[in-house]
Amino acid sequence: MKKFLAVAAVLAVLVIAGISAPSLRGPTVVAKFSVVNQTAAVPLTTVFTPTEDGDYSVVTYETYNSTDIDWTVETDLTWTDEVALRSQPASTRNHAIIAGGSLLPLHVAAGTPIQISTQYFCGLCTTPQPPYDVFVTVIKE
Repeated sequence: MKKFLAVAAVLAVLVIAGISAPSLRGPTVVAKFSVVNQTAAVPLTTVFTPTEDGDYSVVTYETYNSTDIDWTVETDLTWTDEVALRSQPASTRNHAIIAGGSLLPLHVAAGTPIQISTQYFCGLCTTPQPPYDVFVTVIKE
């Protein structure tokens, strides 16, 4: 209990003095992107361009809004680290897994974008193709 009170007192002094402690800050959401009721692939789209090298996490969540079978939505991420341009599937949803997502850690070079694209395959779907949603959040570690 004494330790808790001591920590609380130090934090109160820091707040009153207007001093922030960077080590006490958690991850920060730096960008959000979404498409809702999408019926075609999303072309390569910039979600965020960092101004400094850093570690980021990208959270993706996809849902499909139909009971049709034989469909797949794949969300792909593209970014550049100090070595090369990278591209990787972040997650894939299909008729067996209608909603879900992923968390992908990245190291991104300053001035290079974090980009998203989707691929949408619907072999036996009705016409027009049923819609899907994609939500993306970029977090600075």
